[in-house]
Amino acid sequence: MSITQEFCNTIKARSTENQKAVELLSQQRLFGQVMSILRQELDSLVRCVYLLETDLSQRQTLMNQTINGERWRDSQNKIITDKKMVDLSANLWGWTKSVYDLGCAFIHLSNFHNYSNTNPFDVLNSDEKSNIISHLNHYHGYPLSQDLTFVSVSPYLVRVFEKVSSNLICYIERLENKQVNAD
Repeated sequence: MSITQEFCNTIKARSTENQKAVELLSQQRLFGQVMSILRQELDSLVRCVYLLETDLSQRQTLMNQTINGERWRDSQNKIITDKKMVDLSANLWGWTKSVYDLGCAFIHLSNFHNYSNTNPFDVLNSDEKSNIISHLNHYHGYPLSQDLTFVSVSPYLVRVFEKVSSNLICYIERLENKQVNAD
């Protein structure tokens, strides 16, 4: 099996498990955990986008590093950070940074975990809130006039996950076909 196929199979297996987890967690209304799984799916997506934006030789090196359990490093041996990958994908589509940042708040212990008693979106500035509302409206029909609360957003989380997951499938196919560029 080629490095590309092994890498893509790993991403597919993670995504399949994530899909099952999101279904189960959303049925139980465990939306904080749904956010964590959404963040994992987005992690796969931004990695695929990053790979698509690199030349084929560097792509093979990075995929091999994943398979060998190593951190990604560039040709100067510098660690490729999540921030670098997220920034690249955000330049292509602005929504990835919003989802990533929100997901990080649920991966790391934060005041967002108290979403049953307080609105985690209250800590965001008006531009961040507006950005999230705009993306939710554009992709999922969230009402522009509705306040941004965890209660109002939680019914959209499965749809957001499905959007990320469907984009991920497209990027995996591009990687398998040795295409370059994510857009």
